[in-house]
Formats: sequence, structure tokens, C-alpha cells
Amino acid sequence: MIHTLHPSATLGPIDPQLNGTPARSIKRGFDKVKDIIKNEGPESLPAYIPLIEKYTLDLLELCEDSEKLSKELVTDWLKQYMFKGKTNDKITEIVDYFSDYDSHLLHSRPLLLSKIQHFKMPIKHAEGDLKDLLWEAYILLNGFFSGTPFIKLYENSTNLSWGKQTQVSII
Repeated sequence: MIHTLHPSATLGPIDPQLNGTPARSIKRGFDKVKDIIKNEGPESLPAYIPLIEKYTLDLLELCEDSEKLSKELVTDWLKQYMFKGKTNDKITEIVDYFSDYDSHLLHSRPLLLSKIQHFKMPIKHAEGDLKDLLWEAYILLNGFFSGTPFIKLYENSTNLSWGKQTQVSII
């Protein structure tokens, strides 16, 4: 099955977030502080105590588990959907690339189709009427979410719709 995207659409890195902070950044921060204290000695500790106090020890485990789960889920989804019925050794390579935090650096960094073509993923850009319909759907959904308190909207093939709203407090 070929997956079709609007030409303005992009894919993004696999980058689990904990309260809006990349798990990898949290782990890297702890590693840096550990190295600084190891190299500079305990006298450097007071400068980092306010930063360390914000976090709990289980956070590192949550970060590791989040990264592991993210890779697991994407691997399973690629096997079940994008590469269903095919034996594809590229799945591990794709997951490794998309989850390589050191290459992408930011959660919001777009991975354009032109940049990931070498993986031969069954993805193409929409053309003609489909391209226009996808853009129209994007505009309508964007307008809907901008003008209502909804933050999520679900709809299934039996016309059942359900949404999640948030209350905005103006201060």
C-alpha cells in the first residue's frame, strides 16, 4: 500500500517527550552534570543542585523506557501497516534513522520525503484533485481547532464522532 501525503506534509523524528522535554535531552543533561562533577570534583556540585533538584531519580528510567517503547511501537506499526506482508530488513534501519536524536537534534525538525527517499518507503506526494482536497481538509481542521476548545477529535467509519476539549482560562 502506498501512503500519500500532501506536498507540504513532512514526517518527524521518533523523539519521546516527557512534559515537553525530549527524553534524550534529559538523559544527556544528567550525563553532562555527572561528567562535570567527576572531572571538576565536588566543589562544582553547588552550581548544579538547583537543576538536579527539579528531577526525580525515576526520571532516567522513564526516559529510557520511553525511548525503547517508541522504537518498539514504530517497528510494529511499520511491520503491520507500511510494510505489511513484506519481509523488509530496512525496518530496523528506518527506525534507527528516525530515532537518531543526534542527527535530528530537534523534535520539530521535518524529515522531508526528498531526505528519506533512500529508504524506499511506500510514500508519495498527492497530485491534482487529491492534493487540493488534502489541503482543504487541513485548512478546515486547522480552523476548527483554532476556533473551538477541542484539542482532539475522533471519527470512525460508522460516523461516530467524539472529541476532547480543554478549558482555556484567560488571566
